[in-house]
Amino acid sequence: PTTTTDMPQKPNLMRHLADLSEVVTTDITYIQLINQKWVYLATAYDPKARKVLAWQVGQQMTQDLAVAPIQALIYQGYTFKMVHSDTGSQYTSRLFETTLTDAHLRHSYSRKGKPADNG
Repeated sequence: PTTTTDMPQKPNLMRHLADLSEVVTTDITYIQLINQKWVYLATAYDPKARKVLAWQVGQQMTQDLAVAPIQALIYQGYTFKMVHSDTGSQYTSRLFETTLTDAHLRHSYSRKGKPADNG
């Protein structure tokens, strides 16, 4: 399964940072269960510590699933200033953008066709 967005490409603010200590990356991955069904895992990852900070599993790949790990970090009082994601529809959704704006977080995007940016 794939999703697409008509959102224009936004900048990769993380690309040239020397210090990633206030950056969280996020993505959704697919996991096939032994019963052949799929679940979706959304994570918030600290690229400096190389550690998953928060995660959520769901049966559908939605904007609510995408925002859940970020909301968990905000709720826990985790200190960060930027969230880096791909430009999938979940991450360009109004809910995701509003969540970041309300928390005074900047949003950085992977370059189109460059999945390693978010890796």
